[in-house]
Amino acid sequence: MQSGIFSFLLFGITNSAMRRMLVFGCGLMCPGLLVPPGFAQPASRTYVSMELGGNFASGWDMSGEANDRASVCDEFINPMYASVPGCTGPRGADDTWAVAFDGARGILTSVAVGYAVHPLVRLEAEYLFRSSNYSQQSPVQSSAGINVAKLGDELEFAAERLGIVTANHALANAYVSIPAGNHRYRPYIGGGIGLAFTNAVYNSVWARNPDPAAIATGRDQPNAEQIARTLAGTVSVGEATLKDTHLSYQIVAGVDYAVSEKVTLGFKARTVLYGSFSGGIHWDPLRSHAPNLRRDGSEPVEGTMSTEGIYTAGMSVVMKYHF
Repeated sequence: MQSGIFSFLLFGITNSAMRRMLVFGCGLMCPGLLVPPGFAQPASRTYVSMELGGNFASGWDMSGEANDRASVCDEFINPMYASVPGCTGPRGADDTWAVAFDGARGILTSVAVGYAVHPLVRLEAEYLFRSSNYSQQSPVQSSAGINVAKLGDELEFAAERLGIVTANHALANAYVSIPAGNHRYRPYIGGGIGLAFTNAVYNSVWARNPDPAAIATGRDQPNAEQIARTLAGTVSVGEATLKDTHLSYQIVAGVDYAVSEKVTLGFKARTVLYGSFSGGIHWDPLRSHAPNLRRDGSEPVEGTMSTEGIYTAGMSVVMKYHF
């Protein structure tokens, strides 16, 4: 009797497992059986999509650093630099500063190729382009090291400008459709991951007071008057297109409307999150001379601007064609 009961239970469990396997297999081979009644299936699993819309890009809190030395170590400013401690040998800690920019608006557009692995699930490869027009000038807000004493003192003007930021994205996406009461509507949610190739137009201008009496740098040096006279009124100008390749992630929600068996129109909302961004910049002129610390062209000065926690939110109109 016990053997019969055990055999019956084993048969039931085995049949249950087999039924689940059959259902799963049929979901892949015969996906229509697992789709809610009334859900509109596209005429083909393969599609291409195009979209156009607008974006709002987050503000950029930029951190800058440069391998510069103190102005008294600049041979163009102080011919007696070699007698100043720390002006020769390996360069020490970089100069650092910070500047912030507000958010900006722009356009976005994309093209994609997708394939429905199931009527409710589709995978997609997408190219996304966005352009955000910051066009903002912002004063240097804070600094570290040698620049602390100079801001608001001998530096008469210190501001930087962020222009147009563009990004080309290559993304792999996955979407899940949400069955709706009206079979012509196809709401969905999803996300993706990929790379963003970002360019940012950037400018920097730092200008010293033209009055030698306002120059505090080098007052403890034996040739203080020469340093003040040479340094007064000098300008450092940096122009660059900051470039970086960084990770991007997106979260997407949208709805399509079936215009015909092959064509859908819809709306899509997305948020794209980015990894840290960093790009190089150099100043030419640097303190109104060539971008080096030495007259023989040695010890060039280079800088880096970086930011974290940036994102873009966008809304767009989407057309899909199934073939």
